[in-house]
Amino acid sequence: MQRVRSVLFVAMADAFAFASIALAQVFVDVTSGSGLEGAPRDDSLYPDGVYGVGMCALDHDGDGDVDVFVAGGVFNGSQHRLYRNDGNMQFTDVTAQAGFGPNLGVRAAQSADIDNDGDDDLLLCNWRRRLQLYINDGTGHFVESAMAWGLTGQTSAWGATFGDFDRDGLLDLYLANRLNANASPQPSILYRNLGDRFVRVFDGEPVTAPDAATLFAVFIDFDEDGWPDLYTVNDKGTSYAPNQLFRNHAGQWFEPVGETFDAVDAMYGMGCDFVDAFCDGGVDFFVSDRAPDHLFRVWSPERGRFRDETQTFGVAGGHLGWAVHFRDFDNDGWFDLHVVHQFAPNHLYRNPAQPAAAEIPWPLVANPISPVEMQLCAIAADFDDDGRIDLLHRFTDLPFLAASRSLALHRNVSPQRHWIGIETRGTTSNRQGYGARIELRAGNDWQRQWRRHGVGYLGTNDRRVHFGLGDRTTVDELRITWPSGVVQHLRDVTADRVLTVVEPSMRLVGDPAIGSACVVELSSPSEGGRSYAVMLASQDSPRTILADGRSLPIRVDYLTALSLTPGNALLHGNVAALHRGAGGGLLTLPAAPALRGMRFYATGVTFDTDGIGTVFGDPVEITIQ
Repeated sequence: MQRVRSVLFVAMADAFAFASIALAQVFVDVTSGSGLEGAPRDDSLYPDGVYGVGMCALDHDGDGDVDVFVAGGVFNGSQHRLYRNDGNMQFTDVTAQAGFGPNLGVRAAQSADIDNDGDDDLLLCNWRRRLQLYINDGTGHFVESAMAWGLTGQTSAWGATFGDFDRDGLLDLYLANRLNANASPQPSILYRNLGDRFVRVFDGEPVTAPDAATLFAVFIDFDEDGWPDLYTVNDKGTSYAPNQLFRNHAGQWFEPVGETFDAVDAMYGMGCDFVDAFCDGGVDFFVSDRAPDHLFRVWSPERGRFRDETQTFGVAGGHLGWAVHFRDFDNDGWFDLHVVHQFAPNHLYRNPAQPAAAEIPWPLVANPISPVEMQLCAIAADFDDDGRIDLLHRFTDLPFLAASRSLALHRNVSPQRHWIGIETRGTTSNRQGYGARIELRAGNDWQRQWRRHGVGYLGTNDRRVHFGLGDRTTVDELRITWPSGVVQHLRDVTADRVLTVVEPSMRLVGDPAIGSACVVELSSPSEGGRSYAVMLASQDSPRTILADGRSLPIRVDYLTALSLTPGNALLHGNVAALHRGAGGGLLTLPAAPALRGMRFYATGVTFDTDGIGTVFGDPVEITIQ
């Protein structure tokens, strides 16, 4: 009882201090009448601590809005629940049609399009039990398929994250394992997705720090070379291994480089998120920790490594932290920071819209959660599609302090400003475009972030990439660098909507045999009205640098000049207008046996009067047969 009184005293004192510096009320509790009141309770009290049960945002029925999956409690045996979003913060329980099996004791719940068929699947990490993988059949019904997909054996996975580390167009899986049944660190596991099953990779190679009690991991391309790196967040880092950063070498192997880039921190790492917080280039990340502080690592372009700026920007927190979210909650064009605290008010830090060099602390804004609740997992999503990021909190029952409810749904009611949401649809890249870097310019202001998976803690947030625009009604320039290497530019994009952008693609249609013809086909459904150019080259390196810093994936040579010449006999239709987002050049090969075995390359661009739009990534390799 003394412990309870102490916890309540600290929490209430903090609540008064918090209220005294609150800038504005940002959220309103709309749980009552939402349909979420009957969600299962989180009762995750383990012998080695209280760590929460996950939930996730997903689009289970493909209608474009954000549905909610809530995992059942561990010991109360409650059923997992699936809630369909009916709009205006109203949800309907559709669990009966979902097909979920028994509750095996969930830690993390993650959603992603694992089989690349266009719908969200579910992965459940069960505490020292086997994994459950629920494949969506396209109708919102799920079929448990873990064994068929090669996910066998028991794990102590607390976290799971999906990313395409080898850039083959399929989402791979990293399981963050903590401690096994003997309280010893269990190595984390990296799985490669083969399209119909997962296989372990890099046996014996460093994809986990030795003796690490990993609680969380995320694919983060910190060096921005296009290959997703790994950052592992480790619990009890003063007793076991500290956090570690692993550089991805072209999908072939991972190298621990945390010491080199000042990203090794011995802490009780919990949740994590990353973004370009100061819109200045570089990847910045935040990790929650136990009291007295958290960790804010900011990339320094001058030093080429990270700096610990936690105290500089006043985001130490002072409490035991869990879920973390970088989102622009007030739509002013700068990413704010939300941190979930255990037995203390959550902190919402407002980005003051100043460069890192100004060293201006981030002020706190009003807290929507009662400080006496036990909180660990929360997800950030625009549940009502009004362009403002809402929050769904989950509470944990304890023997000495029962939660007053299971969930709290908080609608963002900050003053309406302009915004845009980006839904990426990959063609060559993974279907959901995870790993894509998205940059936009509105006026003179640039922002950038990544389509990232698994950030927060124990769950999946709104997968759509959200940008606040302030008073701007138009995005002057939108630039997407896809995992495939395609760099796509869109201009004059209307704000206040979710824009689905389809990845441009190129392919060879037909056999390049002597004396015959085939087509170098272009597709870019999001660029109607633009023109395209197809070109050839005898070599694919070194790449040719364009004026805007991008590069053609070929070495421009005599063959390029010939293929772009109007009326040439080799490539017909090399420059034309896209028709319904498609086009192509007809490649006619002469009947000359000496050409058999000759290899050359094709690439293309889209363009309009404002300049080049898309630059295709890898060239199409053509070998004459």
